[in-house]
Amino acid sequence: MRTPEATAAPIFIGGLMKSGSSLLRKLLCDHPAIFGGLETHWCSAEFRDGYRDQGSRRQRWLREFYDVDPEQQRRLLDAAGSPYQYLDVFLGWCAHREGKRRWAEKTPDNVLHRALIAEHWPDALLLHAVRDYRDVFASWKKNRKGTLDEFIQHCRCIVEALPDVLGRRTSSYLEVRYEELVTDTSRTLHDVLEFVGEPWVDGLDDYAGDPREHELVLRVSGKDSPTAASLGKPIFKSSVGQYRSVLSAAEVSALEHELEEPMRLWGWL
Repeated sequence: MRTPEATAAPIFIGGLMKSGSSLLRKLLCDHPAIFGGLETHWCSAEFRDGYRDQGSRRQRWLREFYDVDPEQQRRLLDAAGSPYQYLDVFLGWCAHREGKRRWAEKTPDNVLHRALIAEHWPDALLLHAVRDYRDVFASWKKNRKGTLDEFIQHCRCIVEALPDVLGRRTSSYLEVRYEELVTDTSRTLHDVLEFVGEPWVDGLDDYAGDPREHELVLRVSGKDSPTAASLGKPIFKSSVGQYRSVLSAAEVSALEHELEEPMRLWGWL
């Protein structure tokens, strides 16, 4: 599936919430060839089942997040025969408006839908943001995102969704470590751009923070977003190893026991 507006392979970014996928998207989409914005949740039932309803919450948020007026949104909907084609048409149009030739979409659950992505976008690339599970759960705990059992189950779902590529680099799949993104931003972005087939652009690794997305999310959704708030700051390294002061010994032990195999795979144990 390819629209006239977007001529290069799309990029999907995903990973556990609080694993650095938003920062990765923000840095990558500062590239002059790549467009991207806030999460569309294209793979959710809410998006798929109600994508033609412009009055739905998801479609209202989509046009307000991406600054698309209702008339233009209707034209894009009329040009699409499925929710997947609509995503392509919508983001392709937005990319063209910004003078960019491809789009990137970041929704955490993208990593759970690799087969669906390949079915509808055979040339798509998937970037998987990974981060020490102990630090991720520390962020979940601080932001009340879920219980320890819920977190472990979510981790297992992602591991089970990627059995043939986990820990590997393929022509369409790349893991990007949060720790490397924040401590060696230039080298990590060079590697990501080489993978997606785009040239390096000076200044991409010099991120000073941008508060506009936090303000937009708060205005449109009425909800505060700690992730969007963190994007308003320059890149910081202080949360690497944060689990040592946030989690109890019992929580650390449970994570290391229940998720031992993937944690060893990524060198966290």
